[in-house]
Amino acid sequence: MRAATRMAAAALLALMLTSAWPQPANPAPAEPRISYTVQPRDTLIGLSQRLLRDPRQWPLVARLNRLPNANRITPGRSLELPLAWVRAELAQAQLLERRGDVRIGDQPAGTTASLPEGGRVQTGSDGSATLRLVDGSLLRLRGNSELLLQESRQLPDGLGARTRVRLERGRAEVKAAPARGGQPGFEVGTPQGVLAVRGTEYRVAAGEAQDPRTRGEVLEGLVQLQGARGSQPVRAGQGSLVDADGKVPIAVPLLPAPALTDLPALAERPLLRLQLPPLKPPALAYRVQVAEAADSGFNTLAADVRSNEALVRIAGLADGDYRLRVRSVDAQSLEGLDAEHRLRLKARPEPPLVAEPLPKARLFGASVRLRWAANPDAVAYQLQLTRDPSFGAGTLERHFAAGTETALMEGMAPATYYWRLRSWRLGDDAGPWGEAVAFELRALPPAPPPAKVSDSGVELAWPGEPGQQYDLELARDASFTQPVLQRRLLEPRAMLQPPGTGRFFVRLRTIEADGFVGPYTSAQTFDVPNCLRHAGGCVRSTDGPVLMP
Repeated sequence: MRAATRMAAAALLALMLTSAWPQPANPAPAEPRISYTVQPRDTLIGLSQRLLRDPRQWPLVARLNRLPNANRITPGRSLELPLAWVRAELAQAQLLERRGDVRIGDQPAGTTASLPEGGRVQTGSDGSATLRLVDGSLLRLRGNSELLLQESRQLPDGLGARTRVRLERGRAEVKAAPARGGQPGFEVGTPQGVLAVRGTEYRVAAGEAQDPRTRGEVLEGLVQLQGARGSQPVRAGQGSLVDADGKVPIAVPLLPAPALTDLPALAERPLLRLQLPPLKPPALAYRVQVAEAADSGFNTLAADVRSNEALVRIAGLADGDYRLRVRSVDAQSLEGLDAEHRLRLKARPEPPLVAEPLPKARLFGASVRLRWAANPDAVAYQLQLTRDPSFGAGTLERHFAAGTETALMEGMAPATYYWRLRSWRLGDDAGPWGEAVAFELRALPPAPPPAKVSDSGVELAWPGEPGQQYDLELARDASFTQPVLQRRLLEPRAMLQPPGTGRFFVRLRTIEADGFVGPYTSAQTFDVPNCLRHAGGCVRSTDGPVLMP
């Protein structure tokens, strides 16, 4: 009898509270709600104390769910709870990875850091960061970006989380965790609009001064792109934008992934040069991202480049294994589907710089002195010399200790030669070969035959080829410090009238048809004897004085 009386009193109290409780009316149908499955031993009052911000709202829960008896809830039944009524604890987002300039608030981010509700993350031009939000979503923030964590709350009893972020400027790549039934999806706000999802992968860009629009590109799932003056669904493989007026056009297909089959698997220069397929409308640019090989999610980037040319140059990468991700960009700055490529960079120790002979040099003789600059990272150098531009069979190879920056090669025949160098570090670490340097080795020009001295002058002749010209010098000394005669000749012969008698030195050089000037020959000598001129002739005496008539 007493038990029945207590149950009746409780029911009467529930009825009184339900009808007279001074709270707002039932939530509007559009207000987000979550579902809770009743467990054994659950009571409505107990659930309200555990789940609600204000436990006294349990009568409203009973009315919202049309419970015939507020004192008895059946295990397995689903109860709807307005999200705004549910208690939520503050929770922090975690900074999983970072690279380059990353700041939380006004302070540089530490090696590990967390972001509280209301906190900001900023990245510099070389920065990137990966955040794990309280709902499990991953957000990869790219360079020159700023993000505000607007809401970060953990719901009780594993009911999920409430997370909202605002991308003030820059770019982010999002992998949103699936929302549980009845829960609102993850939202990314921007200055122009909101991207609402319930578990998907997409990219968002916003707030750039030169392009005040929000762009969304969906890779998986579905995104609702909302602006002040419209809303559009954007499905996987599509993109759209919110303009400065809040308008949202119909989504368009993303550009297909570019073909990367012609990219090499190995790069051997510190400046990475990527020759991508030619840009053809509607593609106007490329986005190239570089991450370390172990970073399959491209969480932190070693490089992030947009290029309006098919030849993309990236500097500053250390030697190692990398992943490349490339996508095309259209006229609306929507970025297309990704293509990936694996690349190994082995550019160090760098080959030494060539000093002598320089490319396309022309040398004369049967020996060549090769010189190069010293590389402080090298403990040794390796040199190859060959007539074969592919450095195949017949290549001559020499090794030199560090500090030895010259090599003399002798007994060489006239030909076109190619030579190249590479550096070695400790531990048998060989760097890449330098670019091959070609030079031409020619035989020394033949010395002119002995001069023919006669009463009419000195006659010289030598072998020549069509189109050649010649510089001839005459001097009293072998060093030619003061030439007494200089002449440019079009034929390989000359008739000279030396200025006086005695010993003279002569030399000549060849000017090729293409203007190349060869070296002077070695000096040769001839003698012009003393004589007396008489009747147009030269009178000499061999064994006594000359008697003139």
